Amino acid sequence: LIESNPAEGIKGVREQELAPRWLEKKEQYALLRAVHRSGNLRDIALIELLAGTGLRVSEAVALRRSDVQIGPKGGTVRVRQGKQNVHRVVPLTPEVRRALRAYLEAFPGNDEDPLWVGQRGPLRDRGAVFRIVKKYARAAGIDEISPHTLRHSFATHMLNRGADLRAVQELLGHASIATTQVYAHVT
Repeated sequence: LIESNPAEGIKGVREQELAPRWLEKKEQYALLRAVHRSGNLRDIALIELLAGTGLRVSEAVALRRSDVQIGPKGGTVRVRQGKQNVHRVVPLTPEVRRALRAYLEAFPGNDEDPLWVGQRGPLRDRGAVFRIVKKYARAAGIDEISPHTLRHSFATHMLNRGADLRAVQELLGHASIATTQVYAHVT
């Protein structure tokens, strides 16, 4: 009924961003123990990879076998389908290398095959990865966890150990350092 907006010119209150959920070292070890107790080589390799590299779920499910390079003293994973098609190479920890090697040896395939295979074929569904992580989190007694929690944990633990913010930015594939700085506030 009125011709002018009485709220025009009033600025809203800026929302405070919440710090991302991340796992304490003890929680992360409990999760890894739970998945290792299962004996499921695919799940072990998948969760070790997510926790040890900080990959996004979409990046992990898009991997091909040829994207994983494992040598006797090192290894990398090539991320081709990162956000905004940014390619990067992420180093693998010894734990991730061991888990991936055991999985790849148990389930051989061609280089261009998808890395993750389930009972019904290639594992490409992000929801399936979410369910896998939740399953082992429940077994470890951890609530409110998602695959992205493992990414947050990776970044937080790196910064807590003194890693350079720019190096963590590159490992995570963030376009902006401001995105990575969220983790610096957590620490």
